[in-house]
Amino acid sequence: SGFSVISAWIYIQSGSVQEEVSILNIGESSTYAHDFFLYTEDSSTTPMALGCKIGDDTNYVLWRTKKNVLKQEKWHHVAVKSVANGLGVGIFIDGKKTTTISAENTGPAAYNPSPLTGTIGNVSGTWDRTFNGYIDEVSLYARSLLASDIQKIYNGGQPKGINEQTEYLKNKVVSHWTMGDGDDSDPDILDVIAENHATMSSFVSPYGIISNS
Repeated sequence: SGFSVISAWIYIQSGSVQEEVSILNIGESSTYAHDFFLYTEDSSTTPMALGCKIGDDTNYVLWRTKKNVLKQEKWHHVAVKSVANGLGVGIFIDGKKTTTISAENTGPAAYNPSPLTGTIGNVSGTWDRTFNGYIDEVSLYARSLLASDIQKIYNGGQPKGINEQTEYLKNKVVSHWTMGDGDDSDPDILDVIAENHATMSSFVSPYGIISNS
């Protein structure tokens, strides 16, 4: 099934300058395609921004925050509320909804997030969009969340594991990866809600939330 919200904690290491570095990509396994693509951008024109594409590599709609909304060497909570058929998204950083640029539409945007290949910290296919840093507590929600729900997940900058969330929030989660905590054992990353388990590739320890200072 599809999803309405993605939530994750990210930590961008210093010196990691690259356009469209993947947080989560859901698309075809054989090509650089992204029915849903959540990424950070650190280009010369849009440094330290957060973006989201829905569609494929040539026919998509795109939303991106203003520049310099993210910081290196700091944990951020990011969340994106998607609307079916590519009608719009809401981007949240550290519990607050951010202003996004107008959607850029290069063609009809197909929105079919399932069944496809999901990749955390890179994209499917031959392109390299490796995230240089840490990603933790990645959740997909099947039902939309209120802004107040996202603020609760952010929790004032203090991350909570999935089992520490309220029953109301946990009941909306369709997949969750702790990214190295609990029963995870290199190279296996377990989906603690469903069966969408992942395999680590080119990742190094330490895993999990380290510090939010």
